[in-house]
Amino acid sequence: LSKIENVESLKNLVNKIRKKMEDNFIIRNKRIKITPSIGIAIYPDDGSEPIGLVGKAGIAMSKSREVILHNPIRFDDSLAREIQEHFWIKTDLIQAISKGELFLNYQPIYNTITNKLIGVEALLRWNHSERGVIQPGKFIPIAEKIGIIHDIGRWVLFNACKQNKEWQDTGFEPIFVSVNVSVLQLEHKDFYDEVLAILCRTGLEPKYLQLEITETFFTQNYKSIVMTVKKLSSLGIGIAIDDFGTGYSSLGQLCEININNIKIDRMFIDGVDKNINKSKIVKAVISLAESLNINLTAEGVETLGQLNFLKENRCTLAQGFLFSKPVEKEDIEKLFSKI
Repeated sequence: LSKIENVESLKNLVNKIRKKMEDNFIIRNKRIKITPSIGIAIYPDDGSEPIGLVGKAGIAMSKSREVILHNPIRFDDSLAREIQEHFWIKTDLIQAISKGELFLNYQPIYNTITNKLIGVEALLRWNHSERGVIQPGKFIPIAEKIGIIHDIGRWVLFNACKQNKEWQDTGFEPIFVSVNVSVLQLEHKDFYDEVLAILCRTGLEPKYLQLEITETFFTQNYKSIVMTVKKLSSLGIGIAIDDFGTGYSSLGQLCEININNIKIDRMFIDGVDKNINKSKIVKAVISLAESLNINLTAEGVETLGQLNFLKENRCTLAQGFLFSKPVEKEDIEKLFSKI
């Protein structure tokens, strides 16, 4: 496009084009609707060479596909940094396992009535040799995109089970270890066999392993995933729904699989002792869990007020910074009581 007065007028024009393209098309008597993604690069602000400008517009277009409503995106420095970060994460993550850069932290889970440690959640971290510790929120989505989430997930599961068995062999009272599992892992045809093999290799009894799955699995390959989850549950492995209340599950679907634990999302726990609506929601979830004979774990507990509310309303399991942030295995060992 030429003779554009300013960026604002360009955006207005692009939005008109987008809306026009969103109109239904009739092709061979069939009504077709498309959702265009539009990327913008401006000469000379974003470059002077045509090839470079087209490339940057293409990058912006790819970003447009990821945003809600596919709004037009203009290439800028922040997008360039994001693409650069995505590239080095993708490149280095492939070697992270072999280089020994991945490690696990553990966040304790307590019984709110007895104040006793009853489990830990294993949380993946990446200690990059040059860039330091990288949080999973940055690299897990990329691992899923490039197809190595199965390798990483297998590593996490094996090392979490191995560590829990080592604690038991040392003489610590047995607890469960909870491991997050992605939808892509659950969809994999060999996932059940891999879990079984890891339990055999590590010697950990199934009852001391809990797998956390998010409600998003209810929307993808539902039937095959439910079959896998049921088989895992039949072994004695605990099944937890993570971040409950933020996803897509229905009560009917919850009854279809053998869930042992509902983990209520931290957004409901934050201010639960002060916000009437939140307190009503949490009480309702507690009542639901009790009626289904399912454990309920409150995530993100940070204040005594929140903990007291949970105790008063019979929520018996909790984790959060009030008890401990995610820590290394040596710090968990200080929390154990010897048999």
